[in-house]
Amino acid sequence: MSRLLTLLSLSDRLAATGWGEPIAMVWRRWREEVGRNPRLHYGVLAILAILVLGSWLGIEDSHRRAQSASDTASQYLVTLRRLAGQTEWRKRSETVGSLRAQIENRLWDVESDGLAQANFQDLIAKFAERNKLEATDIRVEIVAAASASTKLRQMTASFSGRFDGEKLQNFLADLARDRHLLVVDRLRIETIPLPKYVMAVTTYLRAGAAASAGATAAPRS
Repeated sequence: MSRLLTLLSLSDRLAATGWGEPIAMVWRRWREEVGRNPRLHYGVLAILAILVLGSWLGIEDSHRRAQSASDTASQYLVTLRRLAGQTEWRKRSETVGSLRAQIENRLWDVESDGLAQANFQDLIAKFAERNKLEATDIRVEIVAAASASTKLRQMTASFSGRFDGEKLQNFLADLARDRHLLVVDRLRIETIPLPKYVMAVTTYLRAGAAASAGATAAPRS
């Protein structure tokens, strides 16, 4: 009730100044309405209470969100500290370095692209002859770098011949045992009209090998 009296005194002061006459009239009307209907006063107080409660809940929600973000950051920091203290990363790095060295040692390192193509063609022909596997129309191509980051160039030998399961299996075993990195990029078996295989074997040239990308060796039958 004291708050209501304070508001009424404020309206009287505004009326006395002259420039607050419209506001004073509104307050007088509101005061008369409150005098006739006390429930209106309690309704206004209830609205103010709701506004204050909503503001308090909003502050509490913001506090909870900030606390949650702080807890997440703390957990992330603890995880980073635990990972920083582990020694497995160094071991993994050493393992990866060792595997990389092994793979690099299996790359082709030659003086010219033509020599690399001829040597690769001879290797395919030698394995086919050793296993009595027919390999005709051997074509060797060198393409541009496999990716801008590796700087390796790809060399692919394509050939085909009459299909024989056992001979082809022995041929593939020789490819796997060779000191160079040889990958069967494509292998297709055809049965009509006659059993036939079509194969593409890929290897990679070291970055220091001479480049004349796009060169193709003469087919060898």
